Amino acid sequence: MHFFDCEIDTKFKSVRARETKIGNFICDLMRKFNSAHVAILNSGTLRSDIIYKPQEMTVGDWVTINPYRKDVDMVECTGEILIEILE
Repeated sequence: MHFFDCEIDTKFKSVRARETKIGNFICDLMRKFNSAHVAILNSGTLRSDIIYKPQEMTVGDWVTINPYRKDVDMVECTGEILIEILE
């Protein structure tokens, strides 16, 4: 089963240092599933340290990428507080 038509970089040097496609994809899922305006992901939850080819994505790969079964916490705050948190 493959989900993307491009390589997915989950290398630690990438996900810990900059915005990545995998981080954006997971945050988009979090936002849509929870009907939220913003989602923030701790990149430390992304654990596979692999570059996936488009044809290689499986359910097992998803478990390797994010092995932790954590709940998503919802917080309501103003934009000013969000900016303060991010800074």
